[in-house]
Amino acid sequence: MSHNISTFNNNEPNRLSEIVASIPYILIGSGESNAYSNSAASTLAAGGNLFFYDSSPLNTINSATLTGTNGWYYAVTLPIGDYIVEACFNCNFSASGILRHAVYTGINKTAFGSIGDTADLEDGGCIACAYLPLTTSATIEFKIVSSSNTDTIANQGNVVSEQSWILIRKVG
Repeated sequence: MSHNISTFNNNEPNRLSEIVASIPYILIGSGESNAYSNSAASTLAAGGNLFFYDSSPLNTINSATLTGTNGWYYAVTLPIGDYIVEACFNCNFSASGILRHAVYTGINKTAFGSIGDTADLEDGGCIACAYLPLTTSATIEFKIVSSSNTDTIANQGNVVSEQSWILIRKVG
């Protein structure tokens, strides 16, 4: 009889030699309906925070905290570690336009995403994705870099809550 001595991500095989590994993660945004006007958002212009809705966000990263109210979140504080952060934001426009957003660590922009019919290949895709090697705890925010012709917060309806999300995976 042989014994399995291999491990993966600190997970050992079960008696059937299966390794069930789990990567710690945070997921905000499960497609629920909630009007963006219910969030604390005050602008869809440059410098404004983006808000993501989830009545029951998933957080399996030890010591990580989510910041927001009434299910609308705008920041995540992460402990030391290596992370892949992805954020997808969608909204309504009043005319042909664009919204560029970024993942921020303090004042530093680390990744960009763009939506709208005037976005082109140089703007990247709608998902802002960043690898963050944190040597100290940090608060990650999701902000607007620039925008044109975004509709008012009152006219966003449920589009943001139904089509926007944040996924953070701890990879080290």
